[in-house]
Amino acid sequence: MEHASLEGATIDPETKVFGGDDAPEGAFPHQVSLRKTTWREYHFCGGSIVRKSWVLTAAHCTINVHPDNITVVAGTNSLDSDDGMRYNLDEIINHENYNQTTLENDIALLRIVGEFDYSSDIAPIALAEQPYTCWYGYYDQVPDQLQVLYLKTVSVEQCREDLSTNGKPNDLPVTDTNVCASKERGAGSCKGDSGGPLAVNKTLIGVVSWGRNICGQGVPEVYASVYEFRNWILENLDSDE
Repeated sequence: MEHASLEGATIDPETKVFGGDDAPEGAFPHQVSLRKTTWREYHFCGGSIVRKSWVLTAAHCTINVHPDNITVVAGTNSLDSDDGMRYNLDEIINHENYNQTTLENDIALLRIVGEFDYSSDIAPIALAEQPYTCWYGYYDQVPDQLQVLYLKTVSVEQCREDLSTNGKPNDLPVTDTNVCASKERGAGSCKGDSGGPLAVNKTLIGVVSWGRNICGQGVPEVYASVYEFRNWILENLDSDE
């Protein structure tokens, strides 16, 4: 599937995946909606359940945000309904080397208060145990109804080339800690989709990080590689458990 957020992690609750299909109920039980609760509640980023108390998302979603200002909603495909389970946030762990200018190391862990109530609609997703080079996978994220897009990954080298302009490198670096995926022009994700999952065979391989300022241009979108950050993720999870 495809990526979301833009440079600077601009939040716009009205934007959404386009060119996708409504996801079947219960098909992606790892997906959560992160809601800002500072002045009125609205969805601003996605995330994936990876343990009984933990969500994996993008650091640009949570940097400089207090846990009290985020609610995690799980177990529903709809933003507007009252379905799903709501969880308060206890702790935010942003990657210590996250760079707000370049979006490098754009990954974060969120610990909820208590534990998720696992069911057919709420369940964790496995973390990638190996790098993925060429495959078809899916990305799921949110308009009102959860959407799913099927994408093909491209190499980091090809990603850099495709994102360059007239041979000039893109302003944001694409590194070996990224995964890139793309679809044809007119299908993709946009602001508000950050932190959501890129998955293959029920395994989480990427976290939505950034893409072109104009969404859905048929060029690759960039994700934090779960495999490359696997040790960091597990170290933080194990230290809690």
